[in-house]
Amino acid sequence: MDEQGIVSNHAQILDVLRALRAQSSAPDFKERTKSLLVEARNTLQAIEAEIAPLMRRREEELLRIAAIEDSLSPFHTLPTELAVQIFAEVIGRAPWPHEPQPVNARHPRFVSEEMEAAFTLSAVCSSWRNIVIQTPVLWTQGLLFKVALAKESYIRFVEHILQRSDPLPISISLDNYPGPPPRGSAADAGAQELLRVLITAAHRWEQFNCGLDDSFLFPFLSESQPLNHLKSLYLYHNSNEGARIKAFLNASALREALVSFITLPSGQPTVPLLPWGQLQLLTFRWHCPSDLWVPFLDPISECLSLVSLNLAVYAWPNNGLPEQRARVVLPFLEELRIELHDPQTVWLVLTFEPFFNRFSTPSLKMLSIETGTDLHPHATLLLAGEFINFLERSPRLEHLSMINCQHVSSTLLSILPRTPALTTFALDCPHLGVEDALFYQLAGGFTSLVAPKLHTLSFKGLNDSFSPHALQCLIRSRWWSDSEPPKNIPDVARWRSITVLSGYDETVWDPEAKEDVVRENHFRETKKVVRELCREGLELKVDFLYMDSA
Repeated sequence: MDEQGIVSNHAQILDVLRALRAQSSAPDFKERTKSLLVEARNTLQAIEAEIAPLMRRREEELLRIAAIEDSLSPFHTLPTELAVQIFAEVIGRAPWPHEPQPVNARHPRFVSEEMEAAFTLSAVCSSWRNIVIQTPVLWTQGLLFKVALAKESYIRFVEHILQRSDPLPISISLDNYPGPPPRGSAADAGAQELLRVLITAAHRWEQFNCGLDDSFLFPFLSESQPLNHLKSLYLYHNSNEGARIKAFLNASALREALVSFITLPSGQPTVPLLPWGQLQLLTFRWHCPSDLWVPFLDPISECLSLVSLNLAVYAWPNNGLPEQRARVVLPFLEELRIELHDPQTVWLVLTFEPFFNRFSTPSLKMLSIETGTDLHPHATLLLAGEFINFLERSPRLEHLSMINCQHVSSTLLSILPRTPALTTFALDCPHLGVEDALFYQLAGGFTSLVAPKLHTLSFKGLNDSFSPHALQCLIRSRWWSDSEPPKNIPDVARWRSITVLSGYDETVWDPEAKEDVVRENHFRETKKVVRELCREGLELKVDFLYMDSA
């Protein structure tokens, strides 16, 4: 209604009000006024009765317009199959497996990122909701379930999720945060009911990450159907129940396993029964007291199909070595990562020689050895005879990395002659003493040629036990620019990248001492050479403490 119409209606109302007030002294004023009021209300009711259907029609038309406009949007012109593919790409972004959360986690997740993405997509509009709910593949990845939430409503929720993914293979993670429920409690009964529900879908498990006490799980597994789809298994093993459960032995598709041992209440730990011979990727983690030694060498000896092996275990005290067994060849192993920890014994001489003596790896390409931060500052890790022999039995080794491995200076000169295929050599060992002999060995001036394929060198944390001249010889021995190639190109790979990060011991460094001043000048001259070579195209970083980096 325009402004003129509003003013006209207002004037009419005032005219009616004046006329009624002019008749207020009449004897029948109240009766006639009440009659007018009833008539007006009846008229209003009749008008509203006519308006209500029009309002409903209006809402219907608005919805119809929105639906028509929605159907013209770019997304809804896509075939449903392509929409499903886009949704699957969004949902599949989060990594698997979902590691169990630490007990002190401040903001524990109640659903995985994949499930949260599925719920978010289904809440956008009805058409998206229908696509998400009716597409089983969108409910197969990252199904994270919380044992601590195992009440009736949550168990029904889990059942619905499993129904939505049926009949496809699924990836499941069980989270035990903030810890196992007390035995016999209502929470314990809920946890057991949750496991019963999950076991009904065990025949569809493709990836299973069990982040709870395996003594809860294994009794139910004995009743499960064959695990024909299981490819990846993560077990956080803290009981001996697994030694009696054979459910995983028939998992014909199992190729990846992580077995993590945590503190056992008592007794010698036992390794769960797995089809070791068919595994291609295996990770062993060991978190038990130092007086319990995991028998991990024996199951590894059965893993003849391994391609990648990761170990995070205790080193052996040098006086408590296990009995030597016959050597085992792991013919397909290409990647080996070893993280060694201190067993906290009174013995400060540690070794990993039993492992290196036990195995031969003719296809090994990558070897990484790291000692944990829990290693006693006065402990010595022996990497000597058997380690060198192990390298000789790994003729295809291309990448060797040693992190925080102290007291290996005497071993370094024995490594390079045993690694003819080595392309990358990395040392990250604080205060490690590297003598000139190693640099000259690589330069090849006084010894036979070693590691001819080596093109990437990274030395970090070294002390100042090497000379600037040896470093320059090392760099120039395998570098030539494209613009000025040598007449006789050496029979070695040209450097691609060299990193040498070193520093003086500040407790010994004396800026007034003549010897240290000369040494500093030599290093400054080396840095000039570094800058020249960088301009020629060599990726080179040399840095010395108390000096400008180059």
